[in-house]
Amino acid sequence: MKIRDIDLGFLWDRYIPILGATSPYELKWDNEIDKFDEYLQKEPIEKMLEAVVIAFKDQYPRALFLYGALSIGFYSQIVEEGEYRGLNQKDIKRNDILKYRHKLYTNPEDYEFIVEIILEYISTFNVVSFVENGLAGKLYTKIEQNGYTVFKVQDSPIAEISVSTTKFHLKINKEKLVYRAG
Repeated sequence: MKIRDIDLGFLWDRYIPILGATSPYELKWDNEIDKFDEYLQKEPIEKMLEAVVIAFKDQYPRALFLYGALSIGFYSQIVEEGEYRGLNQKDIKRNDILKYRHKLYTNPEDYEFIVEIILEYISTFNVVSFVENGLAGKLYTKIEQNGYTVFKVQDSPIAEISVSTTKFHLKINKEKLVYRAG
């Protein structure tokens, strides 16, 4: 499957729950959400990271999509490390991801936003080209720094992405945050 075969509009569409009935959002997007979750769970790590970049590059999405797709569910143990929360390998559906972390920011209206995502994974050497594919159409600079390739992105919710053979670190531009329910 290719990421471009999935309509990712649900990531940016506003979810409004309806009590006692199926919401129009669910009717419209359930199939695409299922395909995207399957993509994030089953495609090679490089393709999954490309999808994360695509999800954030033009608009700030409903950011918990990644946690939801990776978590084994209700029984997952949420780990806290300083300002970061996330999952360890035993609570992640994928065998190639060792650690998932995100950092939250709460704005003055008390809305929470994910402003950093960190994934540690089993070594792979193809990540840089997939990040570049995900950033297609955006202006960015790319530099090599201490074993990492660092992308600084212009006019995007993505401020910066650092990748190595074992780690992906996405930082959000707080000026581009948009609250979406759900």
